[in-house]
Amino acid sequence: MRAEPAAVPRLLLRAEGLPPAHLAGCRSLLAAFRPGLKTAEDEGGLSAAPCLRARRDENGAYTVSYFTAGADEPQQTFTLSAADCAHIASFPRAGREDTGQILLKRAVSGLMTALTGRVLPWGILVGVRPGKLADIMTERGWPPEEQAALLTGVYGVRPDKAALLLETAERQRPFFAHRRDNPSRAALYIAIPFCPSRCV
Repeated sequence: MRAEPAAVPRLLLRAEGLPPAHLAGCRSLLAAFRPGLKTAEDEGGLSAAPCLRARRDENGAYTVSYFTAGADEPQQTFTLSAADCAHIASFPRAGREDTGQILLKRAVSGLMTALTGRVLPWGILVGVRPGKLADIMTERGWPPEEQAALLTGVYGVRPDKAALLLETAERQRPFFAHRRDNPSRAALYIAIPFCPSRCV
């Protein structure tokens, strides 16, 4: 007798007063907390699926709430305070994401940590190549202390992982310099341990 496959968890996403693309950009982060999670945009109203709602208030705080299926009150809420948002926004940008996207990811990460008890060692750097971020910071002349502060303060990376990232980027730098001189060379990544997805 064949066992029925387990249902793939589904979560509806609703951005209230935020660009929908910001919440959609949190999908890989959500999948890091709940592997196999499928997400879809919530059209509003009560639903047969759990829902994650995100909003930014007039003071600049980001609030993310988790609603169980059909519930009108949240099971869990996390708020990234206006002061925390201002602190994170005070760091210079190194990557392509805008500040609003980063703040929302930090709030979603806080909510998912509260719900699951899991703390991601790489913070919100999920589904990206963090070595590229380290290279950008180095090219801009940022000292290692500032790079580590940005990784931990903005992206929520654990200090030991930030140190590992910066050390790895430093060791790779000579190999990437050769690649820049010869564009026909390629870089091969094997088993990226902090990425829940597989690159195609």
